[in-house]
Amino acid sequence: MVNTMIRWLETYSGESGVMTNNLCFADGTTLISEGLHHMNVLLDCIHQFCTWADMHINMCKSQATAYDFC
Repeated sequence: MVNTMIRWLETYSGESGVMTNNLCFADGTTLISEGLHHMNVLLDCIHQFCTWADMHINMCKSQATAYDFC
């Protein structure tokens, strides 16, 4: 199912002009973006995929981290 999610991200985020950057291992996924707008596009793609696949994100095990290197 992870490979399907990666393909979903590549297809639907690419339509918005967002470069897909993700790291997946076992049941964990890390999304990497250039800014807030791109992250929102990636998160929307994940939401659409979870709806389609009838999957749910465990929010207790999720976290968000932001870095600004400018």
